[in-house]
Amino acid sequence: MEIKTERLILREFSEKDYDFFYNLKNNEYIHEFEADEIPSKEEITKKFSQILESKNKNPRKYYDFIFVKKNEGVPMGRVLIWEIDDNIKEWEIGWEIHPDFAGKGYSTEASKALVEFAFKELKIHRLQALCNDKNIRSENIMKKIGMKKEGVIRAVRYLNKKWDGSLIYSIIDIDYEENN
Repeated sequence: MEIKTERLILREFSEKDYDFFYNLKNNEYIHEFEADEIPSKEEITKKFSQILESKNKNPRKYYDFIFVKKNEGVPMGRVLIWEIDDNIKEWEIGWEIHPDFAGKGYSTEASKALVEFAFKELKIHRLQALCNDKNIRSENIMKKIGMKKEGVIRAVRYLNKKWDGSLIYSIIDIDYEENN
């Protein structure tokens, strides 16, 4: 499966993407607001195998796309959605970008495409995103893709020997339809 935007191609991961995935997950920039330690090679390999296996599930409850520059095929990051609650058609979205490509709008562009996929193709009702309350970059992406702030979940992330909160944003089908 592929999704194309103005500058990007979002495609599902394949075996050949392992090295990029490993380098992405092994990068301190990715974990700055998420964890004190970079995952082990075994943890990264296990996660990559789960991503590949998820493509064969029916019904699908998880989609994970690598995004690449359209004309160059250069891998830059990933964007993913997964089901939280089937009863209310609620999903969550997340993204990661290699620091070499950060700050150029690629994560926002990829995330907007995935939001469109979620509402148009999957027919979801609600899409949420969470980030560390100090992660201004991710919060800005949430705003740019049309999400509304619901609040702060206090002291739920233990990082750097202190508790941080999480910001929670969402967009529902009515919001999406009104803006598209």
